[in-house]
Amino acid sequence: MKLSELWFDLLENLFQRPFRSFRVNVGNSYIKLYPGDIIRLEADGSYCHLYTTKSNFVLSKNLKNLEDSIHGWGFVRVNRSNLINVVHIKKLDLDHALIVMSDGHQVRIPRRSKEEVVRRLEKGLKK
Repeated sequence: MKLSELWFDLLENLFQRPFRSFRVNVGNSYIKLYPGDIIRLEADGSYCHLYTTKSNFVLSKNLKNLEDSIHGWGFVRVNRSNLINVVHIKKLDLDHALIVMSDGHQVRIPRRSKEEVVRRLEKGLKK
């Protein structure tokens, strides 16, 4: 099955599910986020950079904690530092082991785990 076919399957499944959201603590306030707005999350020690379609945030949670919060919502852990939303994949370049996201950021796929990442991406797209 082609990546484009899997992407359309994912979109179809997303619209059939109830609209989900979750809250994250940013500074002294909480913001409500929808999974479709999140492009990617990037680890930075015990902090995490959250990139959305509208703005970026620094959260005082580690990536593993956030990954547990959004498990099963179409996010895939690509490497130690990056959790990406499969809906926002613009290009998957397996020859150069790169994923280009909708915000233009390039996420490197580790060579040793390239096959595993591709398998996880396909699984994330099928959900």
